[in-house]
Amino acid sequence: MTGVQTCALPIFSYVTAVRRDGVLADFRNLAGEGKTLVVYMGLGNAADISAALKADGVAGDFPVAIIENATRADERRFVTTVDGLAATITAHAIRSPALLMIGKVATAASARVRAEDTAVTNGALNWVHFAHG
Repeated sequence: MTGVQTCALPIFSYVTAVRRDGVLADFRNLAGEGKTLVVYMGLGNAADISAALKADGVAGDFPVAIIENATRADERRFVTTVDGLAATITAHAIRSPALLMIGKVATAASARVRAEDTAVTNGALNWVHFAHG
C-alpha cells in the first residue's frame, strides 16, 4: 500500500520507585529517547533512581519534571535533569505527594511557562516553577 503514513506511538511507563520488599524498582529500558517514565513515590530514592537510569544508558542531561501536589491549588512543578534530580528536590524542599516524569515531556512543560511563572537558574541546573491554573 502506498501513501500510508505510520506514526510511532510514544512509550509511557508508570512505576512506583520501590517494590513491596523495599528494593528499588527495575527501570531498565523504561526511560530514554522516545520514552517517558513516570515514577510515583520516588522523592526519597531520587539519587538511586538517577544512578539506575544512568547505569541503563540514560544521559545525565536527560530532562526530568517533578510535580508536587498535582492538580491542587498548591501544585509546584520543577524541570531539571537526571543528574540534578536529587539536588532539585533538596533545594526546593519538595514533599510528597510528587511525581517524577522522566523524558522529553519535561522540556515541553518548561516551554509552556506563562509570564507570571518563574524561571530560575542556578549554575548549570535549570528548573521552572509553574503557577497553578
